[in-house]
Amino acid sequence: MKKIITLIILPVLTFVIFGLLYTPTLKADTYDFKGIDFSNVNNGIDTGTMIYEVPNTFEAWIKLAVNAPTNSTGTRYGTIVGTYLNGNDTDTSINLEIQVNGLVDLYWKGAHYRFTNFDARNGEWTHIAVVRNKENSTLTLYVNGSVKQILTSKVLPDFLPKNQFWIGRDARKTMYFTGRMHYAGIFSNSRSEDQIKEDMLSYPVYGSEGVLLSELLDYDVVKYPHDKLEYVAPALPKVPNTFEAWIKLPVTLDDHVRGGVIFGNYNWGVGVGYCNFEIYTFGNFRIYWNSGEVQYIFRGVDLRTGEFEHIALVRDESNNTFTFYHNGEEIESITRPSSTVPSLSRYAFGVDWRNWSTSDKFPFLGEIRQVSVYSDPLSSSEISQDLSTNYIVSGTHTEKELLGSWYFENWNVKEEVIKDDSNNNYTARKGSYNYYFQGQELENDFDYELVVVPDTQIMTEFAPGKNLAQMAWIRNNAQEHKIAFVMHMGDLMNNGSQTHADIAALALDELNGYVPYSFVLGNHDYDNMLKYDRVASHFNNAFPLSKFINTPTFGGSYDNKTMDNTYSLFEVVGVKYLVFALEFAPRPSVVQWANRVSYQYPDRRIIMTTHTHVDMDGTVTFHGGESDPSSYGFIKNYSYPYSVGEEVWDNFLKNHNNTVFTFNGHTPTDDILINKRYTQYGNMVNQFLVDGQGVLSLPEDLLFLMRFNETTKMVYCYYYSPARDAYYNFQNQFAFSFEDEFNPTVGAAGVTPGGEVTPPIIPARPIYTPPVDTSNEGLSIKTEYKQASNNLIPVIVIVSVVILGATIVPFIINKKRSKI
Repeated sequence: MKKIITLIILPVLTFVIFGLLYTPTLKADTYDFKGIDFSNVNNGIDTGTMIYEVPNTFEAWIKLAVNAPTNSTGTRYGTIVGTYLNGNDTDTSINLEIQVNGLVDLYWKGAHYRFTNFDARNGEWTHIAVVRNKENSTLTLYVNGSVKQILTSKVLPDFLPKNQFWIGRDARKTMYFTGRMHYAGIFSNSRSEDQIKEDMLSYPVYGSEGVLLSELLDYDVVKYPHDKLEYVAPALPKVPNTFEAWIKLPVTLDDHVRGGVIFGNYNWGVGVGYCNFEIYTFGNFRIYWNSGEVQYIFRGVDLRTGEFEHIALVRDESNNTFTFYHNGEEIESITRPSSTVPSLSRYAFGVDWRNWSTSDKFPFLGEIRQVSVYSDPLSSSEISQDLSTNYIVSGTHTEKELLGSWYFENWNVKEEVIKDDSNNNYTARKGSYNYYFQGQELENDFDYELVVVPDTQIMTEFAPGKNLAQMAWIRNNAQEHKIAFVMHMGDLMNNGSQTHADIAALALDELNGYVPYSFVLGNHDYDNMLKYDRVASHFNNAFPLSKFINTPTFGGSYDNKTMDNTYSLFEVVGVKYLVFALEFAPRPSVVQWANRVSYQYPDRRIIMTTHTHVDMDGTVTFHGGESDPSSYGFIKNYSYPYSVGEEVWDNFLKNHNNTVFTFNGHTPTDDILINKRYTQYGNMVNQFLVDGQGVLSLPEDLLFLMRFNETTKMVYCYYYSPARDAYYNFQNQFAFSFEDEFNPTVGAAGVTPGGEVTPPIIPARPIYTPPVDTSNEGLSIKTEYKQASNNLIPVIVIVSVVILGATIVPFIINKKRSKI
């Protein structure tokens, strides 16, 4: 009887033990994962994570369909995690990718390491891990916890990528992943097979051994509607080494939704000087310093409390530290080398300068009560003092420079202006983004108006009627607006063809005989768009020198043959102007010509227009910079001479005490950017980037209108669309003083020049205004539930029945034999 009980219990225990011990490590398709579906969605997850240790292990749960389509590149199945941006950072980039034929590939410092023994297109949830072992020079691929392939003698050099990691794409906004992803992780240690199997079942969290990145993706990406900026402050003259704010975030904010930007000027990471102070996911504070030189998420505090919380970040350059404080208490201090760079772009409260038409815009999803920034690092005791101070003003801390301090009485009630309590008087004004509005104009008491026309290439190709109407509006409003001169920033055409040149000329013909104007050669205005040389025959066929040489304001041409480089002379209300229209990346000889001409007119205000000079980050172009023209074929392959903006400044602009303005286009930007600089004589030059050619991904007809009051020495600026009869973005309607005692052609305020301009009365005529499509919907990541079948129970039942049969049958046979 005991034997019978034992034989019955044995298989039952086997059944139970097998069920308890069974782990689905090798049967990943049994997982009930949700994951994010990246298929056919040109998007990705911005992790906000820079890594500061060499990565040695990459892990991910992925699912690719058996017949998965290739991504937008046409050959590969996309990036799992990656930092690759462009050819300039080849040696500092990492991408874990699924390559051709579903093969796992590690792109490491300019080289591809491809595993050929596994095709990820299996239609199942699959855990993959790639482990770099520097000691034995191997690279190992694990699939569902088991070694799949080892690449030997692969000495991958140590290095740190310079960009942050993205999930589901790289930094280029290409190589989009074409499947579903549940988890992505990066580790500093070379993880063992046992650790990888553990990782499959319990996801490592930040703070765990070796964790550099750990993102669980079983959530929906929540989109919050938000269509305008909150407030805008001027660019700061010094780096904000101390940042303080009172903020309130709702308790209900989703874990995986970024709380948004508190104070920042980020604009797609072009150039240097961008800095964001923001709330990341899980209510954690994040610093984004100098265009990503330092990116760090302080995970010690969840700020989603529903109450106002005081936060501070102090950068101590001497010690290379960034220290985060919460309600006066130090939470975490990190050591990160960082650069001191000028804060060239204006700062925004509650958002930054990324375009609303993308999914990467992160408005602040709570309330802001106060923001204060210092150029000096504050001590912990000074942070505590500010904690108890409502109105922080200059002099609060002895020998500490307060750059700006803004107090918002009620964040949800939008005031026109918020006063700055520092001595700098950096008033914050209500701002908007991709937002047209009707509003009160700043000032009607003005003497004359100058008009700047941004690049019209998009209109030339896709909306020539709107281009024609834009010029006709200038002509029809010349008298009321007292328009003295019009300056076109180049790229009149989009492909350098004669057809485009003729269309552009037809539009500008609207001004002939009514309003004087000038125009410059943009890169799209050359016959081959600067692939080979500077030939601009189509441009000069449409705009021949003979057409302009006898006009009242024409001053001269560089070569006396073409309109490639010219200058104009005009006078308005007793003020004399000299306006240069210089070619794209002007030749050094052209720059010297402009310099020589300027010496002949010491009594005229000098304005230089050219196609590229000030870049999107507010800097003047320089060798090796983002907008260095050397990437164009006529320089790169044929070594044509050229000048960057810094050379134009050194060899021309800074040599004259009567230089006042420069204007350029070329680099699309939603807002007017200003670079202020002083010549060797001390006079200020305001250098403008004006290029709103496609602010809503449409052919926009924006005009930059500048109204001058010569008595007060004030300029009132507007960014205006004739087709919409509306202004674009609140922050682009502003005023500034051009008073300059160091410039003899400007002088101090209060001096009224004589004379006046009286533009002719132009009879109105019908103008064709095409309908405008104002829709601007962005893409969002799609997610969906998909339940996987679980065949664990049938497996256990079958195995247990086999064990039971194998145990009982011999017993019965033996009993029969004993009876015989």
